[in-house]
Amino acid sequence: ETRPSTMLPLLVGAQALVVAPPAAGQDAIRSLMTKHDPILLYVSKLLEPDVASDAGALYAWCRRLDELVDDPAVSGDPATTVARIDEWRQRLDELWEGSPRDDLDAALLVTLRRNPSLGVQPFADMLQGMRSDAVRASRRVATGADLEEYAYQVAGTVGLMLLPLLGVSEEEDVAAARGPA
Repeated sequence: ETRPSTMLPLLVGAQALVVAPPAAGQDAIRSLMTKHDPILLYVSKLLEPDVASDAGALYAWCRRLDELVDDPAVSGDPATTVARIDEWRQRLDELWEGSPRDDLDAALLVTLRRNPSLGVQPFADMLQGMRSDAVRASRRVATGADLEEYAYQVAGTVGLMLLPLLGVSEEEDVAAARGPA
């Protein structure tokens, strides 16, 4: 049982929200990185501690979404995958309202509060890309525009999520990053 004195209060609107201490979420993030991407865990040590913590929270959100979509138990059932993505969208909306469901969500909420220019759009666009993949079981990239959209949804969104953490906040810089490389 977590005692109230070990909880982290955050202000959300006029209400105080109490979330689990960042350490619990960070421990879970380290476990995810150790299991799936140990090189990212190593490289994160090159970042400032808050930036590394925030990047880890973004990693955990993206990793869990990817696992949810790629789960072999449901990969052949688009309806189940879409339902899971829709549930993840609801989870995202709740998080944006200040209601994390678990320690990993709480870590991301801390990241969102620390980086107010980090908007919901890249998260929503990534979810839309995952949803499109699920609906179109064998997504076909037929045009350059299709390729740009797909690349944005699966990778560009991650870059946009990272920009505020790395100190990029000018609209023209973000717009430049949004375009194809």
